[in-house]
Amino acid sequence: QVLPQGDGPEITCCKCGTVLDDEAGEVMAPSVGCDAGGCSRWACLACAGFRSEAEAGRKTWFCTLHAPAVAVVAEAEGLRLHLSSISSTGYRGVSHPSSGRFQARHNLGGKDVSLGCFGSAVEAAVAYAR
Repeated sequence: QVLPQGDGPEITCCKCGTVLDDEAGEVMAPSVGCDAGGCSRWACLACAGFRSEAEAGRKTWFCTLHAPAVAVVAEAEGLRLHLSSISSTGYRGVSHPSSGRFQARHNLGGKDVSLGCFGSAVEAAVAYAR
């Protein structure tokens, strides 16, 4: 999506309020728009859960009004799960790429390590918590 340009109100992140685009259309911060048709909400990359503009270009993002309802649990299999308010899955280290399965990843010693793909966000979150 492309931010609306110039001669309008500034565009701000729908989560943290960071100015993304000023009244003159000057881009102030990288951002992503909601992928729900007709939605005009935007978020900065951090609030949308993206690490880079390239990553944001490869994935979809939905604002809190259009995100699929996800039942997030705090514990499973006797483990305390790592909850995240910025991840679309609700769990730290768990993503839901276009493949349809949930991927768990952990950063160990500065390296991104895949913990595998799982059938549910909770299963991936359990792998991350181990």
